[in-house]
Amino acid sequence: MKKGERYENPYLTEVIVRINFSTILALSGNNESAAEDFRKNIFEQYPIALLKKNHEVNIGLNIQSDGFNQINQRDKIIWEFKNKEDNKKIELSDSYVLLTYTKEAYTNFRYLLQDIILILDALKKYSPINPHLLQLRYINQLSGKSIEELTKCINKPYFNEEIIDLNGKDTFVQNLSRLTITEGKYLLNTQYGLFNPGYPNPNFEKNYILDFDCSFYNIESMNQINEELKEMNYFIWKQFQLAITDKLKKEMKGELDE
Repeated sequence: MKKGERYENPYLTEVIVRINFSTILALSGNNESAAEDFRKNIFEQYPIALLKKNHEVNIGLNIQSDGFNQINQRDKIIWEFKNKEDNKKIELSDSYVLLTYTKEAYTNFRYLLQDIILILDALKKYSPINPHLLQLRYINQLSGKSIEELTKCINKPYFNEEIIDLNGKDTFVQNLSRLTITEGKYLLNTQYGLFNPGYPNPNFEKNYILDFDCSFYNIESMNQINEELKEMNYFIWKQFQLAITDKLKKEMKGELDE
């Protein structure tokens, strides 16, 4: 996560950057080619284009009647762009853009930032854009480790000891905890614990997850995004270092214990 630091065997499974903004009118209609300028700008890195339509229903409260009234509904177009390896994806709508890296794609934060710069440059075609939320999320998943092994990898504040008593019981489905902290203008939601991919079926192997989701709600300009992401990335990195033990750090660096 931190600039200049690289783990040879990371447990990172997904990295996500999301930017929410006020509705871009040029992208809000039913014109499937409305994002053509955006596509041209990212085509070299993201040549695969897909189109999705989500049926959106907005419900509003009419104070002159009893209860809620449906006020409008529409098919919302979402454009999806993928790289050739199908391990990086950009999702664009009239109100947000989302960049997703899988574990195979993510190698260093600076490359993620390069893609963000690419996206911001492509969005200039639709200026002015008024952003109101920036999110950076890292999802880590430790698979194939026993409870005993996990206790040696994760520090106690991020390891719910109820797991030790529950694990192995036929009725145990999953155990996830949530911690929310702030640092300056950033809000960090951390979800951690044993995650069940087959939820609600208890007969699935549970994997430990450490999910950091950092948000900045008061962003005022698209020009802020690069620097804010650097700060958010560092904030997450510091919390990640607090959560994991020296043993896990050595394992991820490929250093074997003597």
